[in-house]
Amino acid sequence: MTELPSITTPNVGIIHLSDIHFSDKENIFETRWELFFRALKDDFSDCLFVYIVVSSDIANAGKKLEYKVAITYFKKLLEQLKKRYNSTQLKLIIVPGNHDCNFDLDTQARKNIIKNINYDTIGNDESVFQMCLKTQLDFWNFYNVFIKVPDNKIYFKISDTIADKKLCFHCFNTAWMSQKNENPGTLFFPVKRFDELKNKNEFDLNIAVLHHPLNWFNPNTPDNNKKEFQNLLEDISSLQIIGHEHENELRKTENVDRIASQTVCVSGDVFQNQESTTQSGFQTFFINLNNNKVRLRRYRLEKEIYQKYSENEITLNKKTKRLVELNNMYIEKLNRINIPLSFSDKQVKLSDIYVFPDLEALSSKSENAINDFIDSETVLNNSQFKNCIFEGDSQIGKSSLLYMLFLRFFDKGFYPILLG
Repeated sequence: MTELPSITTPNVGIIHLSDIHFSDKENIFETRWELFFRALKDDFSDCLFVYIVVSSDIANAGKKLEYKVAITYFKKLLEQLKKRYNSTQLKLIIVPGNHDCNFDLDTQARKNIIKNINYDTIGNDESVFQMCLKTQLDFWNFYNVFIKVPDNKIYFKISDTIADKKLCFHCFNTAWMSQKNENPGTLFFPVKRFDELKNKNEFDLNIAVLHHPLNWFNPNTPDNNKKEFQNLLEDISSLQIIGHEHENELRKTENVDRIASQTVCVSGDVFQNQESTTQSGFQTFFINLNNNKVRLRRYRLEKEIYQKYSENEITLNKKTKRLVELNNMYIEKLNRINIPLSFSDKQVKLSDIYVFPDLEALSSKSENAINDFIDSETVLNNSQFKNCIFEGDSQIGKSSLLYMLFLRFFDKGFYPILLG
């Protein structure tokens, strides 16, 4: 962590590049070097830090010669930026993508492992990760030229204190199990290995950097890996920077069922497309850490010049730290179904199948009147039910209702108490 003297305007800049696809042959980037720097203009005036965030696919096929080319260009990039912003500290933030995997190094054992990846097959040691990461050997050698290789290559973070503000980049290696021909809905990220992240919002701004969008993760695992990864990203970051799909998109989403889950997601355009030489784009962020206000400028190559085609002003939410977190074993207990029930070899949880029942009001006077029935899910949002009692016969489902209300209230930011 780097700490600099206090200043009155803790501004930082981000250059977001994605899918550069450096080749050991011809690189279009050579002819666009000056165009790229000309486009930056005054994007980072008054910035104490400028981060070059690369959301993967530096190489085209993960080969050593491609990274040799990449090293040359990244050194030039840092050199030119230093000349332009000589009082600004520059840092690289890089995560690997599927094109950063050298599949010449793939093995049959690795292919067999990733056919059925889940928490059980991963186990409790690091052996599966170590085997799967072998295809990224040349990437990490490239990485080590500019940044110290992290101890954990699946998830790592880079943080700085800028004036009195703390900024953290949460870096996710979503390509650790990538295959040569992979499909959406097939990837897995071991979220449970990083449960400790959920209640450690000690930073003023949290940014997640990853390559694959969420639709590439498997929703059919026992714990719905797509959903649990999405929840983790919402819990720890206000801004997500991604790549992979070669589409520039800005989305602001809010999960109303979860506390402080408003998130801005920015996907990057392809910077160098070997198949379409006219497609190229990047974007810049100017962030004031005093108020988390962001100016986002997006650039696209048009008529041999990078033109700014969009400028947006965004305010990022600060993630709040919860005083109390639920133990995973307790959540599993509340979600347990006490009858054997499975679907396609997936162990079903209560929350997967639960339908909130209709309740009949105790004050009901008219028999079978529709208005006398209340959807029990409305208890979550209706102040009319601030005080209520559930009454019913044994084995009618009162406990299940309380368990589901407990979990939903907790996700909404409350601290429910369940006595039993």
